[in-house]
Amino acid sequence: MSTRASLYAKSGAKVKELAEAVGFVPVCWVALLSPADVDVVATEGSVTVDRTAAVDRCAAAVGFLAGLFPDVEFEAYANDLLALLRRTRAPQLIVVLNDLVAMDPESYPVALRAAVASVVRRDPACAFDRPPKTFPGMPGVKGSEFKQPGAKLRTTREVLGYCATTPMADDDDEDLTREKVRGAFLK
Repeated sequence: MSTRASLYAKSGAKVKELAEAVGFVPVCWVALLSPADVDVVATEGSVTVDRTAAVDRCAAAVGFLAGLFPDVEFEAYANDLLALLRRTRAPQLIVVLNDLVAMDPESYPVALRAAVASVVRRDPACAFDRPPKTFPGMPGVKGSEFKQPGAKLRTTREVLGYCATTPMADDDDEDLTREKVRGAFLK
């Protein structure tokens, strides 16, 4: 099952998709959210935020996030996203994470809340204990379920990797790394 996250600009009834991510949530999108926004994402799967406030939150977090990912051209990629969002004159953004919430409605919002709070506090020592989980298998195929062991995540980088559903990896090519930081921009 593939997950999709989307970032939209909203002006009145007009909505335009700015960026997407298939299979993960870009790290900078987490920085667009406030702790209160996570409560909405947990119940609705998406949240509409004030564009200026979200851009300010993300811009303020770039240096901290870049320090968590020193092996990545983080600031350059984050600045690409910030430039796109500043050019967008829509007063609101919509961050859509419903696929991620639907896949793990108990744990994902808790981890996202911890990650957002750590980014807001600039705390590199975020902790989250992911409980073990059993995913259903193929209908009618006995023993096809998937058992995921629990994990103790002890750094903000690890929790962000869980929230993004994929950590930064040494073997990622430049395009994939850029998308993991900011998303794939749409025309």
